[in-house]
Amino acid sequence: MVSIRKAKQGFALRRRTQSQSDKEKIGLVVAGLCIGFLLVVLYNFVFIAENGPRGIPESLRKTRKHPALMETVNDAQNPVTTGGSANTPKVPRKSRPLPESFNAIALDITETLDCSKLLDEASKSLKSGYRDARGFDDVAAGDMGDTVRRRLQGNVEAQHGDDGGFEKLGESEKADPNFADDVPEEKWGEQAGGADQGGAWNGGIDETPRFDDFGGGGGFGFTELSAKHLFCLAASENAPKEVVEEIKCDATMTKRKTMLELWSAARPQMQDTSLFLNVLDLAREHKNQQVLGRYFNIWAPNGDEGMSYMLSTLNSDKDVDHGGLHGLDESLGPGKLFVDVGSCLGLTCLAVTHKYPNTKIVSIEPASPNWLMQQLNLRCNLEKDDLKKIKVVLAGVGPNTEDEESLMAKFMWRPTSTTSVRAWTPAGEHKDGDIELVVRLRRLKSIMAEADAYDESIDVMNLDCQGCEYNLIPALTSEEFDAIPSVMAKIHWGYIPYSNKPSSARGKTTHERLCTHENVAKTTKECCDFPDLPVKSSVPGEILLKEDKGFPPRQSTVSDVILEGLCSEFDVWAEEQFLHGIQEDWGWVELTSEA
Repeated sequence: MVSIRKAKQGFALRRRTQSQSDKEKIGLVVAGLCIGFLLVVLYNFVFIAENGPRGIPESLRKTRKHPALMETVNDAQNPVTTGGSANTPKVPRKSRPLPESFNAIALDITETLDCSKLLDEASKSLKSGYRDARGFDDVAAGDMGDTVRRRLQGNVEAQHGDDGGFEKLGESEKADPNFADDVPEEKWGEQAGGADQGGAWNGGIDETPRFDDFGGGGGFGFTELSAKHLFCLAASENAPKEVVEEIKCDATMTKRKTMLELWSAARPQMQDTSLFLNVLDLAREHKNQQVLGRYFNIWAPNGDEGMSYMLSTLNSDKDVDHGGLHGLDESLGPGKLFVDVGSCLGLTCLAVTHKYPNTKIVSIEPASPNWLMQQLNLRCNLEKDDLKKIKVVLAGVGPNTEDEESLMAKFMWRPTSTTSVRAWTPAGEHKDGDIELVVRLRRLKSIMAEADAYDESIDVMNLDCQGCEYNLIPALTSEEFDAIPSVMAKIHWGYIPYSNKPSSARGKTTHERLCTHENVAKTTKECCDFPDLPVKSSVPGEILLKEDKGFPPRQSTVSDVILEGLCSEFDVWAEEQFLHGIQEDWGWVELTSEA
């Protein structure tokens, strides 16, 4: 049976040819493309309305920003911050414009530093230096730098110089190459080699070429670059390749935004323009400095004894109870707070961030030159996530008086010893280039509040602030001090001249509290005043017991842990240093930086 279906009225049956079918297919494709394009355009306009200009596709975006202010590679690609080779080439990625406000910052940098002239002179000098030093016209910048640095490496001991030398050490001790581990910070002196002659004892080799003229061409015919050049790189549209390659801090790429932010923050913090520019001139990049197995590029003045001393100290293999930084695994890490009082160039902050990741840090530094160089060190060497965990506060810690919020103090900042910022520099130690700073003193509580850590418990406090221990410690209640499990500190009574010493009562409170910590009691002569004072370990929960077999076991005291012989003739020393004879604080709060 055959089934026949009739076509509906209005639709004539017709036979289509092959050419007609092809034309219809092409028409459908063209129509689909047109509709798709219209949908893409419509989507973009809707997306822009909801999300602002950042929603514009990169291919359609027209930037009106300063061409130089383009954010590029993220911090993870910076070879120094990730522990990779410091000579790894910088690899850019797709960029996006920075906010309009950065144009004004870049313009301020360019005009203040005369960046066009500064970078042009540096470029010409660097090119000339490559030819002069190697004898070839086509030598690459990186090859030249590595060759010169290898030739200039040294192994001369570093110095610190709080008391000007090693006068109190015996000749046999000076001859012992290992004695530095037991020499306190205040014993580092000018009889050792300078930091610009090769770095620190324990791995802190400085590979940066050194020249006599820090502001211009040196012995090899090219410029040693300063922090001025670093900021100019961040602000410039087309920085010379030679200058970009000579500085490890990637100011033209990964670190551009943070450098511009730092300039904006530093201008109001350092309102003395001459001081600001002077510090930028003094700050030099000391390349490939090792701290606990990781390399950092450290900004500090040339010949800075303090930098070399700190590198040597941090690279020690000692634990916290013997003056080192090891053994704090239970005290630092995620959710823990480390407070560094007198943080100087921020090297301890770098070490803690590297060894105890995710530790929150409050870094307190009274000297604005150190504050600026610390910011350079942290921003140039750390990734964004690590940097967010560190709060750097420019402030001095004041004494415990009713008027402490309005007290000011004068400090002496020494570019040859950045760790020696203090209000009692002996007049005989004053050198050309030392700068007197006026610093506002503040309560620790107000400083912690500024760092968004007012209500947080301090897990470890590092106190090395050239005498501010006599301000900070008495200002705490007994409960507040005892709530800090680990205190790492140095005591300076024996180094402060008589005219500037605090009162003996202030000294007694400070010494008695700090000497309850084993790491302080072991090496501090002032602790001899409390031989029966119980001491505790820096390891949370660990109890130190006497070695005798008596029962019940007794907690160790200062006399059990202090170095043998340190308390010999202590009574004579105490009388010479007026340990119990200063009645008032009149010299301690005097507005002067020189004793």
